[in-house]
Amino acid sequence: MTDAAAIPGYRSDPDGSWERMIETDPALKVRIGGATNVSRMRTTDDLSAFYRRSSGPGWELAGDAGHFKDPVTGNGMRDALKFGRLLGEAAARTLHDPAKLDAALRDWEASRDADTISTYHWGNRESRPGATSPLVHEVLRTFAGDDQPNLSDTFNRARPVETVINPARLVTGLIRALRAPGADRRAIFKELRTELPMEISIRRHRLLDGFRSTRPTATERDG
Repeated sequence: MTDAAAIPGYRSDPDGSWERMIETDPALKVRIGGATNVSRMRTTDDLSAFYRRSSGPGWELAGDAGHFKDPVTGNGMRDALKFGRLLGEAAARTLHDPAKLDAALRDWEASRDADTISTYHWGNRESRPGATSPLVHEVLRTFAGDDQPNLSDTFNRARPVETVINPARLVTGLIRALRAPGADRRAIFKELRTELPMEISIRRHRLLDGFRSTRPTATERDG
């Protein structure tokens, strides 16, 4: 991900942009600076995340055909492998009975949606082009000194993102951002007016809206 102003440069010179990005991060350069690209660098933009109805009488949609999230979180392949296996197992148990098969496919779809909804919204939010704000910095600083596996729990799906970055952390980060020397409180409150509806919408979608909800959520973008 990058700031929106840098996107034209990545489109016109992806390899050079990648090398320049590595040069700006000494730790990253130490880890991968000596590696050799074995293929041409590729860029992607304007990716539309979605859920589709993925099962019906005698049919189902697997992988990206039924659900796609922005790859920024690195969860797509995990989901494709996991739910591809679970789909095969569900079909194998019920293939002899069309009614049971249809019910099993619907249950499989509902399980997939429940398991992926948190990272779906996470990807939508993290793929917004823009610099990291002081408010976000302060929220992330609440993890300093905490030896719990918070970051890995989000990637490993041990806990939903909303449980790790919970309301208490959000409020603490907001207070710190407002109290910081030289804080632009007007900008912070402007950001809050955007972020707070998203927080509410994400939790509503995951906990209240139900299976196959068609209600739009605040993280989704037209595309």
